[in-house]
Amino acid sequence: MAGLGDAAVIDPDLAEWNYGEYEGLTPKQIHEEAPGWLIFQDGCPGGEPPEQVGARVDRVIARARAADGDVALFAHGHVLRVLVARWIGSPAGAGQHFLLDTGTLCVLGYYRDVPASEDLERASAGSHGLGQLPRNKKKRIGSRRGRNETTRYPTCDHP
Repeated sequence: MAGLGDAAVIDPDLAEWNYGEYEGLTPKQIHEEAPGWLIFQDGCPGGEPPEQVGARVDRVIARARAADGDVALFAHGHVLRVLVARWIGSPAGAGQHFLLDTGTLCVLGYYRDVPASEDLERASAGSHGLGQLPRNKKKRIGSRRGRNETTRYPTCDHP
């Protein structure tokens, strides 16, 4: 769908968060059993803790940073939220602060050599942020859970 053809690689490190005993349950159902539960703090019983997901995306980040040219990454929202947190050097649990809705697209790159992120619309417009960086300094990520839905959000503010 992204037009990558044979260049596309399925990376198991970008697999959906292992929800363990919570697989198939809604957040409402989980909160009935575990009030105050938050995946980014508590992980999932029988599944993955945030640190384990963080270790997976750290490997993805290392490969993306080593790649020559642009890299497009596609995964589920929770994993990508951890990826953004780890990209900027925050713990995996900081993924709770990034809202990647269905169909969200953003760019990971650098603002004055500091890892940063911004939404794709802003980057495409050539804003004063990451959009002005050379192509090989930007890494695109996207969350795709639904069909034909796109939600954009600002992922960071630039002074």
